[in-house]
Amino acid sequence: MKKTAAAVSVFLILLLVLSPFSAFAYDFDLNGYAPGAASSFVVNTDTGRVVFDNGGDVRRSIASLTKIMTAVVVLENCGELRQTVTVKRALIDEIEETGLVTAGLAAGETIPVEELLYCLLVSSTADAALVLADFIGGSVDAFVAMMNEKAAYLGMTDTNYIDPHGLHNLADGHYSTAKDQAVLCMYALKNATFATVVSTAKHTVPATNLSGPRTLEATNYLLLDGNACRYDRAIGIKTGYTKDAGRCLAAAATNGSETYVSVVLGCEAYKPDGSIEVRHFKDSIWLLETAFRNYAFKTALLGDEVLATVHDRCFGIDDDVPLVPGTGFSWLLRGDEEFRIQTTLLRDSLSEPVEKGTKLGECRISAGGIELGTVDLVAGATVERSVKRMAATVLIIALIAIAALIFPILIFRLIFGKKRRRKKRRHTAGYRR
Repeated sequence: MKKTAAAVSVFLILLLVLSPFSAFAYDFDLNGYAPGAASSFVVNTDTGRVVFDNGGDVRRSIASLTKIMTAVVVLENCGELRQTVTVKRALIDEIEETGLVTAGLAAGETIPVEELLYCLLVSSTADAALVLADFIGGSVDAFVAMMNEKAAYLGMTDTNYIDPHGLHNLADGHYSTAKDQAVLCMYALKNATFATVVSTAKHTVPATNLSGPRTLEATNYLLLDGNACRYDRAIGIKTGYTKDAGRCLAAAATNGSETYVSVVLGCEAYKPDGSIEVRHFKDSIWLLETAFRNYAFKTALLGDEVLATVHDRCFGIDDDVPLVPGTGFSWLLRGDEEFRIQTTLLRDSLSEPVEKGTKLGECRISAGGIELGTVDLVAGATVERSVKRMAATVLIIALIAIAALIFPILIFRLIFGKKRRRKKRRHTAGYRR
């Protein structure tokens, strides 16, 4: 797996060096760009095909990417998103000295769950994470247990959460991998509310009983106009930063026909001059553009193309039944890959009526030595058991049977008739004498 991933990475880098990128709002040159993330992972959301993997299975601190799982657990366990939550003082006190970003929630403030989700995912506030966790789980610890249960359910075997906001790090036992976070993002994007919130660049939280309107701005620069990392294809998702985790980003982008999720962990946080480094955004754009440039969906099978025929002798009449795919088949391929299609018939010939759509074989599709799927081969036409056909067949069989009976009789009469006539002629001739 690691050798394959390395080979793919080298192949993609060579392609990028040899060919120019098209610009999509970002104003830096990606030709020859070298990603610097400690771990990076890119997957196609429609097929699950991994198109880039560099240290994707290494456990690392994930900072506020933690809040992706927090949002998933909230969305799946909250029946009504417009219901309001009352902020507890103990939760505000818990986060007050941590230095984490907050939405300025106040003890006794009532605010809808949906607005807390915007605070959580758009501007990445930790107080929203705690309030939501306590409300949904009954306690923060119980909620964290729900997060880990969900991670196990999704097969995130290298992930463990100990808080809902991401303050803790790998040394504390709070960790995940780029691959696991990509799995989580693909799952989360299927939720329409999640997808809407994480694609939001700016949002205004309406006034509450203790606060005027709050204007939130995304920490995800891919979504924001007026910066060097604006990326028109981007549809989310979430940033993260702590000193231990470095700069992290889970991103998603689409060109209308293909959608990819990329995750980068452990990017540099600051430039040598002390200014903020944005390599997590640049790395993500490079990775996503690499995927769009070098991979595309290709069609292996069309639903109406004849791939084989089966001979059917039914009621004495011969037919060739065309076999067609039960469904079309398309898959994401790299530019230099081609499909290999192998057909297998269940039977070489038939002797009974066949309904259109009856499975008569299978078609195995592979590419690059990897089996991608199997499609049924089905009858493309019906060989009917019609009354006319049966009557014609019965008539033919009857005629053959009658002929088989009459023919020996005719031969018998012909032979023995001649003998009788000769005998009669001899008898008549003797009488005349």
